[in-house]
Amino acid sequence: NMDRITSGEVEGVSAYKWITDKMGYLCMATTIADQTFQDENVRLAIAYALDIPAIVDAVMGSSGTPATSILSENNWAYQEHAYTMNLNKAKDYLAAAGLENGFEFEILVASDQNLDVKMAEAIQAYLGNAGITMNIASADQFTVMGEQMGGTQLCGILTSTIRGDVLELFDAFTSGSGNG
Repeated sequence: NMDRITSGEVEGVSAYKWITDKMGYLCMATTIADQTFQDENVRLAIAYALDIPAIVDAVMGSSGTPATSILSENNWAYQEHAYTMNLNKAKDYLAAAGLENGFEFEILVASDQNLDVKMAEAIQAYLGNAGITMNIASADQFTVMGEQMGGTQLCGILTSTIRGDVLELFDAFTSGSGNG
């Protein structure tokens, strides 16, 4: 709603914006027994099927900035690694994975996290253009977190806020955490 507020559409309300290191990202489990995302070609197909700037614009408006790395640009360890949507490349990577006709998987998102739901819906639409069917399942945030920490969630949307050391971002993925 930031754009509606700053444009004056919502009367009697003002807003203040600031830059944070909060990041949301699509997380595909690669350490659980399920083989869906084990092949790097599958992960690259997904990366090239998505128009990240368009998704960020649709979901966040002017309040979001497309990430070009898992780390923010003001972090000492930042290295740009942006993907540009290219459906032909996405389909080539699917073919290299032996999935010429695409594949289907399920993402679990927190139903009480509106941005996660909107992000999942936007991702779902783009993946469909490449022949990848992403089914969206939802549960409350604590159930989703339990699945993440228990290592049973195949795919989800995670949000991180770096408040200090960059390694904090990776705490959720350390050995024994169940994530990967």
